[in-house]
Amino acid sequence: MKPILILTDKKMDDKHMKTRSLSFCRPSFCRLILTALLLAPLAALAAADASSRLKPPQHLGPPLPEHAVTNRALTMAPSIAVAPKGRLWGTFYAGVTPGEDHNNYVVLSTSGDNGATW
Repeated sequence: MKPILILTDKKMDDKHMKTRSLSFCRPSFCRLILTALLLAPLAALAAADASSRLKPPQHLGPPLPEHAVTNRALTMAPSIAVAPKGRLWGTFYAGVTPGEDHNNYVVLSTSGDNGATW
């Protein structure tokens, strides 16, 4: 791999000139430094937002009439998880329009009786 920068020892004549490369200027190291510099602002934003991620989600109240099962034109991306004590958690995207758009919302349901009721 060719170094980006070569330093020479000025005390030697051209016939006996020795060169040495700076290992920190090799392309792989430069890519690493550039990547770190580009990602540093993102890390700062993530650290600033860390406190909000530690807060538990807030329940906003019962579902509104537009969220009723009969009004759903879209359901997609289902997911289910089982908690250590057996509680089931199910979630999916839903919407009142038949496609993905600003009308979509997330449905979260839970069952403590092995799925008999949600």
